Amino acid sequence: ELQKEVLAVCEELDIKVISYSPLALGLLTNKYAIGNKEGKGMEETRLPGGLRGLVFRNILPGIRPLLSELVEVAEDTHATPSQVAIAWCMSKGTIPIPGAKNLSQAKQNIGSLDVNLSDLHCQALEAAAQ
Repeated sequence: ELQKEVLAVCEELDIKVISYSPLALGLLTNKYAIGNKEGKGMEETRLPGGLRGLVFRNILPGIRPLLSELVEVAEDTHATPSQVAIAWCMSKGTIPIPGAKNLSQAKQNIGSLDVNLSDLHCQALEAAAQ
């Protein structure tokens, strides 16, 4: 709720909000979890090592519904989960700053500009994120 209030005030004052780490350090790319919407069959794969991997292992179960919805919307819009996540940020009126480790990821991020999310897509993503 606080985030929505902050966004509303910023919009009223014509202040642009920057979405830092719109891919949640790579978690929203779906490269660490695969499976269906109910979380059945989801398994953690290719987790990074060290503390980051431990944190991801603890966070992944809670975001499985969102990851599944990102995959569904990506299939529906012929995009990638990363592109959908970035487009979702833009649909909220924010300016996302996604990271990229290589040219391929940078090109994929730019592809988010071509993703058109419907109101239903955004509502489904919001519901899954709760």
